Amino acid sequence: MNKHGIRLISFILALFSFIMIFQNLMNDQQQLPLGTTEQLVLNIAETGTTKEQLISELDNITNKHNATLVKVVIPSDEYKNKKDIIYFGDEKPKSSDIIIDNDNIKWLDSSLEGKLISSKDIGNRPLYGNYAVKGNHNFKQDIENWANDNGITIQWLRKVSFIKSLYYNLVHNGVGNVILTVLLLFISVLLTWFISHSKGRSIRLLSGVDIKKIHIEDTLTLSKMFICSYLISLIAFWVYIGITNDFKQITLLLSLVDMGITPHTPTQNRTCAINAYGFSLYISYFIYKTNLP
Repeated sequence: MNKHGIRLISFILALFSFIMIFQNLMNDQQQLPLGTTEQLVLNIAETGTTKEQLISELDNITNKHNATLVKVVIPSDEYKNKKDIIYFGDEKPKSSDIIIDNDNIKWLDSSLEGKLISSKDIGNRPLYGNYAVKGNHNFKQDIENWANDNGITIQWLRKVSFIKSLYYNLVHNGVGNVILTVLLLFISVLLTWFISHSKGRSIRLLSGVDIKKIHIEDTLTLSKMFICSYLISLIAFWVYIGITNDFKQITLLLSLVDMGITPHTPTQNRTCAINAYGFSLYISYFIYKTNLP
């Protein structure tokens, strides 16, 4: 019964961890698309410069520094299921963090669709609001000078710290609440397993078996229980993503997560570290520190 409980709880814990990873990646993709790394907010309410001139100057600054400047916009008539990306500059930005086919955007969120649109075709879409950028210090300085020259208020959004990100994901997120609850249950089941096997551990210890070897053997025994559940939940998650969205998104997700090896945006790195490694590291640490006989 204890083994089945560990397998079941491991499956639930892994599945909800994957869901949290996916939620974070969806959020990152919409806030920082096309390889951008920072966000800023523009308030153009007090500018006397025409919209056309502002767009032209932003295009020139982007071209000058070979930077990326994009704005995610929501059409007023399709605000529930559409998000377009406006890019500034002559060259279309390219990135592996989003699927774009003939200017049609396939977001990770299967309920959304969108278009990649040049700033020259912005039409009646607003210029005020959030922007995502990627560029060097000189590019950011030119953006600030451009804003000051045109009477535009600019605000650079601060990056969320690791502690705040961890706290928000686990406390202010329904999925995080489930993970915390299941994690506590998982720890309780592990303690029950160790207590129920304490007699066997004592016999092995009294027989002269080294305590380190006992820990290794028990670790392998537990690993066999929850690794299988981990793989099953991973396969179920991939199949769900492929059916509800697009199987191409699986390759995209792998390139985004890549187990924290390749650096992406800070938020993605935190997501990978917290969700992909946190569970396995905690369990390893717990087993290593357990000194039950």
